[in-house]
Amino acid sequence: MLVAEELIDSTGDLPENFDLFRNGIIDSLGIMRIVMAASRKYDLDIAIEEIRREDFQTIAAIAAFFNGRPA
Repeated sequence: MLVAEELIDSTGDLPENFDLFRNGIIDSLGIMRIVMAASRKYDLDIAIEEIRREDFQTIAAIAAFFNGRPA
């Protein structure tokens, strides 16, 4: 999983609604790492204005953010 590759050694069995910020898994730099990795891997153009903290708060939110992007 891209999130695990970019941020942490293992996501283990984290539930989709696990708060990544509150539990210290991700911070603003982590958001940028995910965005940059996804941009490279999937050839996405993501404007800085599109990046909102709440879109990266949980694994489900991250998935929704990227699944909602045009292919």
